[in-house]
Amino acid sequence: MATDFTAKSNASIDRAVTESTSFEALREAVKSGLERAGSLVRDRDGYGVQAIPQEPAPASLPAVAGETPRHAHLRVVYPSGNLRIELTGVSEKELDEAEAQLRETFAAR
Repeated sequence: MATDFTAKSNASIDRAVTESTSFEALREAVKSGLERAGSLVRDRDGYGVQAIPQEPAPASLPAVAGETPRHAHLRVVYPSGNLRIELTGVSEKELDEAEAQLRETFAAR
C-alpha cells in the first residue's frame, strides 16, 4: 500500500508563500504551517523534520459503474511494410479473428 507524503495546501500556507521575501523565510513559513496542520514534526534542534503520512484520498468512482468499455482491447498490426492498422475489440479472440481476416486480405494481393 502506497503512503501519501504530500500535504495538501491550506490558506495559511498559501498566505505564507505570497508574503515571503526570501527562500529562508518561505521555507520557515511553510514548515511552520505544515507543523500547525499536523503534517510535519520537527526535532528539538529544529533542523530535522519528519513527514507524517496523510490519509489517502478516496478512490474515484468509474464514470459508468459496472460496464466494461466497448473496445477494451487494442492491437496494432503492420500487414504490409509501414502500413499501420489499429484493431479494437471486446476480447482478444475478436482481435485474433480480425487480424487473421486482415492478413488474408493482404496475402491475396
